[in-house]
Amino acid sequence: MKYKHLMTLLAGIMLIGLASCQYSTIVPEEVVIPDEPVSYSVDVEPLFTTVNCIQCHPTLMKPDLRVGKSYASITSMNLVVAEKPEESKLWEYIKNRHNSAASLTATQKALIEKWITEGAKNN
Repeated sequence: MKYKHLMTLLAGIMLIGLASCQYSTIVPEEVVIPDEPVSYSVDVEPLFTTVNCIQCHPTLMKPDLRVGKSYASITSMNLVVAEKPEESKLWEYIKNRHNSAASLTATQKALIEKWITEGAKNN
């Protein structure tokens, strides 16, 4: 008799445990990169404001990422190696999710990478 009650209790606990399990599926973010060249002033520079990089740059540290000043600051500090994102410190910071850069979407990161690959032009 005790054995039957113990087995029933154990089966009930197992059913409760199985019923309480939740699984979530992580859906990869779709990356959409335009076919046309990436514009620094239209596509890249606004991202620094969008993800609030300017909260620390320039108020606490360089480079100055404010609109109209960011390109000169990034290039004068040699943070970008044209056509070589893997050698660019800017890309390294973004890829490693440096502070606000963690808020960039995969598409936004891809735009920055494409801009560097295209020669990091001030366009």
